[in-house]
Amino acid sequence: MKLLLRASLLATASVMFAGCGGGDSGGPSLTPGEGGPNTGGDQEVISAGLAQGAGFSQELIGTAADSLELGDSTLLTVNLARLNTTSGAFTLIAEEASVSFSSNCSNSSQSDITPATSTSDTGQFTATYTAAGCSGDDLITATISYEGVSYSASTTITTNNFDVRFGNFVDGTFVEGAITNTPQTTLSAGDTAQLSVRFVDQDNAPFTGATDVFFSSTCLNNGLSEIDPAIVTNNNGTILATYTARGCDGQDTVTATTSAGGNTLTATVDLTTEQPPLGALQFVSAEPEILQLKGTEGAVDISNDGRDIGPQSTVTFRVTSDNGEPLPNQRVDFELVTGDSGASNDGSDAYLSRYTDFTDVDGQVSTVVNPGTTATPLRVRATAERNDVDISAVSSRLVATTGIPDQDSFSLSVSTFNIDGWAYEGIETEITIRAADRFNNPVPNGTALVFWAEGASIEPSCVTQGGACSVTLTSQDPRPETGRVTVLARAIGEESFTDASPTNGRYDDGEVFDDLAEPFMDNNENCEYDANVEEFADFNNDNARNEANGLYDGLLCTKNGVNNNCNPNSETIFTSASTVIVLSGSTDLSVEAYLADDFSIDPVIGCGGDAENSGTWLNASTLSEVVLDCPQTITVGVEDARGQVPPAGTTLSVASDQGDLVGPTEYTMASTNSYGPWVESFFLNPADEGGDGVFEVTVATPNTEGGGVTTYTRLISVIQRSVGITLEQPETDDELQIDSVEGGSFQLKIEELNELGLPAGTTITLSTTRGSITSATSITLDSDLLGSRREQIDFAPTGAPGFGFLTVTVTTPIADGCNAAKSYVSEFEFEEVVAEEEEAP
Repeated sequence: MKLLLRASLLATASVMFAGCGGGDSGGPSLTPGEGGPNTGGDQEVISAGLAQGAGFSQELIGTAADSLELGDSTLLTVNLARLNTTSGAFTLIAEEASVSFSSNCSNSSQSDITPATSTSDTGQFTATYTAAGCSGDDLITATISYEGVSYSASTTITTNNFDVRFGNFVDGTFVEGAITNTPQTTLSAGDTAQLSVRFVDQDNAPFTGATDVFFSSTCLNNGLSEIDPAIVTNNNGTILATYTARGCDGQDTVTATTSAGGNTLTATVDLTTEQPPLGALQFVSAEPEILQLKGTEGAVDISNDGRDIGPQSTVTFRVTSDNGEPLPNQRVDFELVTGDSGASNDGSDAYLSRYTDFTDVDGQVSTVVNPGTTATPLRVRATAERNDVDISAVSSRLVATTGIPDQDSFSLSVSTFNIDGWAYEGIETEITIRAADRFNNPVPNGTALVFWAEGASIEPSCVTQGGACSVTLTSQDPRPETGRVTVLARAIGEESFTDASPTNGRYDDGEVFDDLAEPFMDNNENCEYDANVEEFADFNNDNARNEANGLYDGLLCTKNGVNNNCNPNSETIFTSASTVIVLSGSTDLSVEAYLADDFSIDPVIGCGGDAENSGTWLNASTLSEVVLDCPQTITVGVEDARGQVPPAGTTLSVASDQGDLVGPTEYTMASTNSYGPWVESFFLNPADEGGDGVFEVTVATPNTEGGGVTTYTRLISVIQRSVGITLEQPETDDELQIDSVEGGSFQLKIEELNELGLPAGTTITLSTTRGSITSATSITLDSDLLGSRREQIDFAPTGAPGFGFLTVTVTTPIADGCNAAKSYVSEFEFEEVVAEEEEAP
């Protein structure tokens, strides 16, 4: 292409260096060869312009063409040089500088300069200029920034527009202003059509100049249709978009608008749309689902307090077509369904804000429920009709209620009452409040509860979700000396009453109610408020604890001339619940074992408080031996140094290697805040064989984080005697005999077979069924017998032959824990014989 160079003498800011012929001028000087003269009168300047061979045209941009048609491009060139204005010599500045190109047409998007900004370290900058609809002369400016100073150059290009037309070909003929759509049918909600519009020049050739096309329609503006994309940039002469019907009913005119060749162009098409058949009517939401009864809204602050309750509820339904698409502009009728088949009220004073409305572009429609003065369940029924087809849907259950807890619906539970918190820090237990209103509906989400604790630390508050919320109590100082921590939870609520006459959901004169005083921290557990010692929750902020006032404090009080029991000063009061958390000790437990008859403790005194019920209860046990002369019951007591039960999860187990344990041999400490000690009993029966052994008691505390398991062991001896009784007659072989004339004697041997010995006081008793015993028939041991005892038993005969029995009974003294002495009995058969006469010699 031909490079067109044009120069114009334009005023511009230049940096000029003046050389002085001698002396110190204070300014810069140039030496030969640096692009400037070295004689007085020569000047060197930095200038933007065009380098052309050996010449430099100041303030000029070079172009490859000075006249462009629409869509044509030309190269722009500009240089930055040091120029000797006397000799015309110049040097390009090969240092980094930046350039910015602009023009009137590019500023209005009717031409394009690429790149509009750039940097170079060669002294030369280029860009491409493209005509995009500008008509006439366009002044182009290049501004070069170098070392903080700007240098400018410019040029003018003449642009000529094509004759751009906007429309479509119809039967081979281009029709301006026409959009075609495919398919050309009536569109129902969800149906689509492709829109097409073209750019051509005067020769019907595609015009590819960059320009934007904007689609619009009445239904699009109302959200009843979609066009995608709604803005299309031309690059090949054909513009395509997709139209989707979203419930528009009737004719919708689609308009495409663009600007090309300096003109604003439009094209249109008329589309026919229709509503499809009804498909479904669905309940979407009700927000909130709990409504404040009319007339109770101001009793508690319900605005922006985070609770899911309000004076009104917005109920939303959604209508869709038979193809599942949202159905806009569909009429829906609403009906309020009130009352409860199990209640006597019908909620007749509740109402809807509107009973008819039309769906929006998303097929949704809403109404607002306004509760009345009667607590009742509420639902909204919605009905839509089209082409003689009715469909209906019912909302979820709404409740019109007080929204605050009443006293008998305010309950407290604890995950673990007795935690291992005396010796260890950071042991936690969870305290949960469940709260419901007068009608036992869960209080709204976000209802605030406040907690106090006598010791340790407790989270100060929580807000309900689903009618409940929990806080954590954590062991730390302070620790009350009893190890028992009183906890109080409270919320703004109302007193409970018996709705009896009439049953109308409101308190009427003469009905029974729970008259509440202000709650307090019963730290000493005596069921009484101790002034100046225990804290109380001051509901009315009068700095005094108020007792029950004899008036009903609640939102549901029927205020009329005959009901004098409504509190005129307050409709609410603190509802509360309290409990005790035990900071049990696992490192200072006492484990004592007793025979059942030797153990007793006084019962806990109700409302006796710490003064009567706290402190250690177990006496030091002296039990070291259990004698299994009978089944024995062994009672084990466990308490910490403050007389409290051990931590929950502590195990108490026993084992014995003599005797037979009957029943459970292991127990686990439950979660409880009862006063100590923890007491369990174990049952040990004699074994089939005697012997001695050990009854072992083991107490193991839970594996507390940071503390581990603490184990306590108690060992008790177990003795079960076996007595051997033998009867011998040395002069005979096997049979025991006495002479019918002279009688006879036997040798009795008594011994404990397990080398356990027989205690002093043991008796040996003899009896016979034949003849008589001439020796002692009762013998008492004066001292403990270790080994065996032998006695000779002498018999007097009856004088006639026959058989008899000798019974030997050994009885030990009554053992501790037994109700009777233990006897060991053996029976021996003997024969009385007639001696044979000696034959004469």
